[in-house]
Amino acid sequence: MSECANYPWGKYLLPNDKISVQATYDPRPCLEMFEKRVFPSVDEKVGDLTYYFYDPTLHGYSADGKYPLIFALHGAGAALHGIDAVAWSGAAMYASEAYQKRMGGAYILVPLANEVQQEDGSMRGLWMSPASEPDHSIYEPSILAQVEPYLKNGHIANMLGTDTIYADTLYKLLHTTLDKYPAIKNTVLFGTSSGGYGGWRVLINHPEDFAFAVLMAGAYLPATCELKKIEESGCEVLVAHSRNDEAVPFELATAPNMPFFEASPRFRTFCPVLIRRGDHGVASNPFSGHEIGQHCINDIIQQDLMYDDGQPCDPGIPEGITGLIRKYT
Repeated sequence: MSECANYPWGKYLLPNDKISVQATYDPRPCLEMFEKRVFPSVDEKVGDLTYYFYDPTLHGYSADGKYPLIFALHGAGAALHGIDAVAWSGAAMYASEAYQKRMGGAYILVPLANEVQQEDGSMRGLWMSPASEPDHSIYEPSILAQVEPYLKNGHIANMLGTDTIYADTLYKLLHTTLDKYPAIKNTVLFGTSSGGYGGWRVLINHPEDFAFAVLMAGAYLPATCELKKIEESGCEVLVAHSRNDEAVPFELATAPNMPFFEASPRFRTFCPVLIRRGDHGVASNPFSGHEIGQHCINDIIQQDLMYDDGQPCDPGIPEGITGLIRKYT
């Protein structure tokens, strides 16, 4: 295939593969159903937190019912685009009539990180802003040996074995919401990229708060002791990560823990060589001149892990994400 050289993962393209640069779903009608709110500061390091909220009881579901809450953390830079961050968190389509029906109704809460783009183009205020110095001693030597080449990058090294500055704020936002809405029966966690870092940290800190978690290309490597804590809590976890992720290397954030995931009764994985969009095309996204199509696995999660023709993206998950939410909540 002549275009193989145009992509960092081009050698994995099959002879009849096509490239898809656009999602085959439209989240815009769903975004109109979210209400913008502000959570007052509980931590001076963070400040107020804007968030978007979907209430199923305002869209046909009984106020006397019980529904899960999807708590979704977006990827880096999404907060700069306001409500579009809801779509980039992977959660927007879960407000659609079809998805709501499959889940039996669900609340959705999408907080926005207090991101700021600096003059040099770098970002601060990301979900993956570390709260303290890293503690690599929590990792087993065999795990550290696998990621040793990445630890030469100080930015990456500083994000392993440390919490996010948002930990307390996110915990209190979640519990304030649970207290306000007694119809919420339990919580599902979504986290993608930078939000996957935040998601892992929220889950590690309080695994008992969640019935199910979907971590997508999360920019954090959990230690074995942290994974065991989650496993013992009873929370079910889906780890989704393309093996050719251009932004968060699979070999750094997921591969070292694959033996644990494969042996655990609580963890399952969706880690294809190439992720595809709803039309079966290989996902490409030339964002600002940098290919990140394989990083944006939140797109196919938002597709409910289903192709447009009804085929499941993973035969092992024929019911899709909505089915897992209904099963685990």
